Amino acid sequence: MTATLRHLFNMAIRWGYLEKNPCDGIKALPENNRRLRFLNEEEVSKLLEACKEFDRGYLSDVVTLAIYTGMRRGEILNLEWKDIDFERDLICVRDPKNRQARYVPMTPTVRKTLLQRREKAPEGSEFVFLNQAPVLP
Repeated sequence: MTATLRHLFNMAIRWGYLEKNPCDGIKALPENNRRLRFLNEEEVSKLLEACKEFDRGYLSDVVTLAIYTGMRRGEILNLEWKDIDFERDLICVRDPKNRQARYVPMTPTVRKTLLQRREKAPEGSEFVFLNQAPVLP
């Protein structure tokens, strides 16, 4: 909050409304805006059931991967079959920002979901979620 106020007052100085920032000399307190929360089993079940209601064949799979791996939506939607190692139960997540990969372990639920997707995948498809962007409210 202090950083936001400081920035606003600096903009007011730049625009000629103030001569001095009233926040100068005030030590900013450490802010923790992170909220870490995990879904319980009942919430996971309800979420997946709701996804299946509106599912077009991929939404519940995307949500399943997100819940059980912690992967981000973009990481999931960009997932390629070559990134899936069923022998070692690992998913390779390639990070385009730092060009390094990290490996995410597959739970039995994730493994089952991916195997089912692979069975339904068109022959020669490169991506796990081929041309399907989920519509999330």
